[in-house]
Amino acid sequence: LCRDNEGLKIQLKPCKWDDEGNCIEVQLVCKWGGWLTEAGALQATMLGEHFAKRIYTHSDARHLSKDTVAIRLNNERRVLHTAINFTTAFLKDDSVSDADCVVDEALLGDSFQAKDIMGDMSRRIDNLLHCDSIEELGQDAHLPGMQGLLNCVALDQSDRTPHGALRTMHKFIGEFVEHIPATAQLYRGESIQLMKQRWSNILRAFYKVKHAHYDTSKIPDIFDYVSYDACYNQEALAPLDLYPLFTLAEALSLFVSAGEYGFAGRERKFTGGMIAGPLFTRISQDIEEIAANDGPLTRLYFTSESHLMGLKNLLYESTRADFHRLEDPMELHFLTHFVIKVYNY
Repeated sequence: LCRDNEGLKIQLKPCKWDDEGNCIEVQLVCKWGGWLTEAGALQATMLGEHFAKRIYTHSDARHLSKDTVAIRLNNERRVLHTAINFTTAFLKDDSVSDADCVVDEALLGDSFQAKDIMGDMSRRIDNLLHCDSIEELGQDAHLPGMQGLLNCVALDQSDRTPHGALRTMHKFIGEFVEHIPATAQLYRGESIQLMKQRWSNILRAFYKVKHAHYDTSKIPDIFDYVSYDACYNQEALAPLDLYPLFTLAEALSLFVSAGEYGFAGRERKFTGGMIAGPLFTRISQDIEEIAANDGPLTRLYFTSESHLMGLKNLLYESTRADFHRLEDPMELHFLTHFVIKVYNY
């Protein structure tokens, strides 16, 4: 279930089932936010302005209009605003609105179908990141992203281990929380008290004192936090330097985000199919429609990082095409995009 009204998003996630397959426990998740930032709106507009020039010939570009372009997206508000900003600039048409966008179930962010294998991968990642020596890692020291993590410049020379990276990041966050200034003009009017609260909450969630264990599932959230504050609040937080925390959080997040979708080809193909299979099918259907049409048609899809990661893995592992494979993990940032061209001869 999802309700998005003035920034409030409420989700019910099933957590536990009885022996007969009935759901007996759910998690209630309440989120507020989802606004597209000014930087995001500007970046979407700039990409839209340049996209047609990069993708279309001059003769094809003359056919670009709302009649030949379909906009498909998931139901997140910031995704909708991204789509409108991009397409307005792409078509040079200020009349583009949410009425021109279609919420497509194939693009909704639901990884539930792949929860079992992704849960297994998360537990494996958690075990690997608690290793206290390179020898303990064994052959896993060469998994995508691990060497980049161990070589991170923010790590102490004497503690270049996965567990050492967790300890160091925990220390960085603690120092940051301790030295947040008493007063500062933060982005969108956020108060210092709220900033301290959100960072203190993630600090407590990251390290479970009772079990002396780090919750590695919180690493992507930490990277999101520090990315946000480095982008929008670094000037207000001067002279605090967020770069060491950002660098380490990025290295950890790359390893975690890539690994949770599978380290091996079979795992990546399975999770990709479970998450992005409906999107893959929708793209295939649109390709057939485009190929059967006399003039140029364009289909734009706006969706989540999980769908992009799933689609990338599905393309890599389900085709005989000789892709230029990037084995090192890469962050799929805002406005990361795939382009599929259909030629008629």
